[in-house]
Amino acid sequence: MNPKHGSLDVFSTCPRSDRPVAGADYLREVEDVARWSEQSGCKGILVYSDNSMLDPWMVSERILQVTETLCPLVAVQPIYMHPYAAAKMVATFGHLYGRQIFLNMIAGGFKNDLVALNDTTPHDKRYTRLTEYTCLILQLLKSQDPVTFESRDHPKPACKPRAQSAQSLSNTRNRQANARRSLRQRGSNAAFV
Repeated sequence: MNPKHGSLDVFSTCPRSDRPVAGADYLREVEDVARWSEQSGCKGILVYSDNSMLDPWMVSERILQVTETLCPLVAVQPIYMHPYAAAKMVATFGHLYGRQIFLNMIAGGFKNDLVALNDTTPHDKRYTRLTEYTCLILQLLKSQDPVTFESRDHPKPACKPRAQSAQSLSNTRNRQANARRSLRQRGSNAAFV
């Protein structure tokens, strides 16, 4: 519950990609679920991630392409992606689609998945790693200056992705919404990306 507004944000879940479904059929399922999730008033949609699934960022982009307001909740595991790359994806999607991207931070995973990636990090240290990873992503997205972060898992300095400021992103959203309204009033079928 959002105490400021007294509202509740609802998220749906994306179809899992680890089932035996052809690529084109899976994409149609994702598109259908994304559309009805948006039509039902969902704020966002969880996109799963583990070794057996498709890349959640690629699936999220498809969701962004076929909806106007639905926000992906991307499952992020630190061993799959460098924090700079994750921050860059959030900044890029925010800029291209004018929407929020939510992150579902995952500390662990299936034991076999971790073993397959040679991740022998003990349970408690995975939570420490996740906290540092999340802090680094947030610093990269919020700071106007280059970010330096040093820890056991992130020994090198990190740089700044070129993310839009919150005000700039808000202005982009307003321009897109105004353009959509104008096109609808004129009966245009143009799509915004």
